[in-house]
Amino acid sequence: MRILHCAVYIGLLLGMSGSALAEPPSFIPLGDLPGGGFMSGAGAVSADGSIVAGASCSYTMNDFCYSEAFVWQGGTMSPLGFPPDWNPIPFSGIQAMSADGAMLAGSARSEEGTNEPFRWENGVFTSLGRIPGYGTNAHLTNGMSDDGQRIVGWGYSASGELAQAWLWENGSMTGLGTLSGQPGSSSSASGISGDGSVIVGGSDGQAFRWVDGVMTGIGFLPPPFPGEDVSLASYAAAASYDGSIIVGGSSAYDYSTDQSQGQAFRWSDGAMIGLGDLPGGDFASSATAVSADGSIIVGQGTASTGEVAFIWDQSHGMRDLRELLVGDFGLDLTGWTLRYVSDISADGRVIVGTGINPAGDNEAFRAVVPEPGSVTLLCFASCLILIRRTR
Repeated sequence: MRILHCAVYIGLLLGMSGSALAEPPSFIPLGDLPGGGFMSGAGAVSADGSIVAGASCSYTMNDFCYSEAFVWQGGTMSPLGFPPDWNPIPFSGIQAMSADGAMLAGSARSEEGTNEPFRWENGVFTSLGRIPGYGTNAHLTNGMSDDGQRIVGWGYSASGELAQAWLWENGSMTGLGTLSGQPGSSSSASGISGDGSVIVGGSDGQAFRWVDGVMTGIGFLPPPFPGEDVSLASYAAAASYDGSIIVGGSSAYDYSTDQSQGQAFRWSDGAMIGLGDLPGGDFASSATAVSADGSIIVGQGTASTGEVAFIWDQSHGMRDLRELLVGDFGLDLTGWTLRYVSDISADGRVIVGTGINPAGDNEAFRAVVPEPGSVTLLCFASCLILIRRTR
């Protein structure tokens, strides 16, 4: 009877354990839009992992593939088209989305032929404009808050030489300045926290954290080379929901020996720690996205086969994403190389990016990497005790 009660108890707990256990491990190639050559890449994923957006080649002209923004949901990739009355040779792509996937942000070809940022909602493209005084030069979108009300990116100055991070909010775009504030300095924003309070990126060669109008550098990883002739650089790519945890990459170059090294980092409470790299190849890794609580980080590392996607957590360290999917979950990724990870769901279980498929083409993918919840583990432990007592 206790064993029967145990089975019922397991069933009840499994039913309440959340989305991570509701979807089994999987690897889904997202395909490609019809027309043009075969090419697609994922740019963003919704908080629950059910919606993916990015860009795919939809037509070819003079042997060049032009991309079109897409949304993937429920196994179907749908084209979003292009902003109306922009360039006669258009392209578009999505780099960010709101938590519910209803609002998207990306870049498209403007009338002047440069990149222009846009916001998409209910089938309508809306231009975000440009930084005041920055003319018609290219601007790019990189991140969006969970509610879709704040969008960040970077744009070129009127001369086309310098870049500045920007924040779009309430219909207007504002330049965020630079760390040094000096003429000739530059900056770019690459991400924003889910609650919209923290913007991250790089300025003057250093990763920054922008809060309430103040841009602050967060430093570098310690140099891996001895000597004084070493140059350091860092860049922040993404932040946790509340912005307390930041991820990115830090690099070092030794002029005396011509050696270089790059390493993914995790920053919190004023301290930056290196995440290491995958075995084999050069030592070079960088983080690109992080779960809402900051516990799971994804990015690119360097293995013996070249640059590949990684997943990191405190318990396991850095692991090759493809090897994890194949070795731990028995999925078939024959012929696939997972190169780039662009985003991760809020719970850290759905990962989207771009890989090279068995035909040698770039193709967007969606991978699910579930982990047993602590409630379920406790349930099984309790049942084992009951079974032993019954025996």
